[in-house]
Amino acid sequence: MFRMTQVVDLIKSDELDLLVDLSGHTRITRLLLFAKKPAPIQVILPGYRILPDYSAIDYYLSDNVVDPMGHDRFYVEKLFRLENCFCHLYAL
Repeated sequence: MFRMTQVVDLIKSDELDLLVDLSGHTRITRLLLFAKKPAPIQVILPGYRILPDYSAIDYYLSDNVVDPMGHDRFYVEKLFRLENCFCHLYAL
């Protein structure tokens, strides 16, 4: 098992441009890793919303069903709306 500092060092040494959170606020979370900001751009995928005002995350992928226009003000992260996101299916 890698220690947090080893993972952060590995991400930085590999010069990753983008780090995507796939665990969100789950039992096996990597939130502390993201808090160390090892990549210049950090993103949360739809369905994995973690904490409000989590400034270590740059973008939150969403759509117009979950986050209609005007909801941007509720986020510290920038909303990046996907067209035909999985949430779109629930609106049909």
